[in-house]
Amino acid sequence: MATILIATMDSTDYATLAAEIEGEGYDVLWASDGQEAVELTLEHRPAIAFIDSSLPLFNGFEVAEILRGDPEVPRDMPLLLFSDEAVEPHRFDAVGFTAQFHKTHSHESVRELLSGLAYQAG
Repeated sequence: MATILIATMDSTDYATLAAEIEGEGYDVLWASDGQEAVELTLEHRPAIAFIDSSLPLFNGFEVAEILRGDPEVPRDMPLLLFSDEAVEPHRFDAVGFTAQFHKTHSHESVRELLSGLAYQAG
């Protein structure tokens, strides 16, 4: 099964989302700062990366910009801004986020996201 990256320094947010993703049969990696998020993405090539906007070292926007600028990272790899904060659309698009995934989400939204991933892989 595919691997999913969750980049957040909040262990509660990580534990909640990781349990939902693992419950759907996926492997999960955890990065607690922006540098680790970049390194794990380059090393493991996750199917999706959830990237918190407020990571230390490199914030989420910097992580997305670094990953989108790396020729080794597939352009179609979903990078999801993992945040409940409103983001200006031009800032969101400028760094290459695919979509925003709210920290306060339903398990059904995780299931729908992952079923879309399975459909793309099949």
